[in-house]
Amino acid sequence: MVWTRGVAGGDVGKYSISLNAILIIVFASLAVYFAIKRDIKTLMSIVLMFLTLAMAAGIFSASMGMWLPRI
Repeated sequence: MVWTRGVAGGDVGKYSISLNAILIIVFASLAVYFAIKRDIKTLMSIVLMFLTLAMAAGIFSASMGMWLPRI
C-alpha cells in the first residue's frame, strides 16, 4: 500500500517503512528459531529488538496519522 498510494515522507518514507517490515520479519523468524533451540539468553535479546522495531512502526503510523491534516 505504501508503494502504490504514496506516503508522506516521499521516497525516504517508502524505503524506511519497507526496511522496517523486512527487519520485523527477520527478527520474528530469529525469535522462533532461538525459541525452538531453547537458547533463552539470545532469545531475549532478539525479542527485545523485535519489539523495538514493531513499536517503531506503530509510533510512526500513529504520528503520521496525527500530523497529517484531515481532508
